Amino acid sequence: PVEVVNRATSYVATAMIGVRKLRNLPAQAN
Repeated sequence: PVEVVNRATSYVATAMIGVRKLRNLPAQAN
């Protein structure tokens, strides 16, 4: 179903954003 694909895509996108934020935090702190 398309809904499952969209949900998986949004989940991956959110995970990617979360990883970017975590990587950016140490840089900003220093």
